[in-house]
Amino acid sequence: MDCVYTRVDQPESRYCFKHGEYPDKPDCEIDLVDWQDGMQPHQRCVSPGTKVIFHWPNRECYNVVELSKEDFDECNVDDPECAEKVELTFSTPGTFYFASGYAGGAQCADGVKA
Repeated sequence: MDCVYTRVDQPESRYCFKHGEYPDKPDCEIDLVDWQDGMQPHQRCVSPGTKVIFHWPNRECYNVVELSKEDFDECNVDDPECAEKVELTFSTPGTFYFASGYAGGAQCADGVKA
């Protein structure tokens, strides 16, 4: 599944397509982010309305904190609040920054950020 197509005349737009025959509806309703120690920081491009699930396998408690670009770059985050499941749905196009809030930014510095 690819969700990275942008129209030239609408630079903020995102469209979903999957390989193979033309589907009746794009297959981009859910995007899963493997949120875990040792991950490489990465970016995702999703269509408005797509549910993004931050999933940490074999961990009952974790968090995902939205940050400014500056705080994301510097891993300026400290939020020990615990969540069992983090799901976000974005209704408008934009760039959003997230990181793990545990350990005073140490997990963010180790790559737990998107």
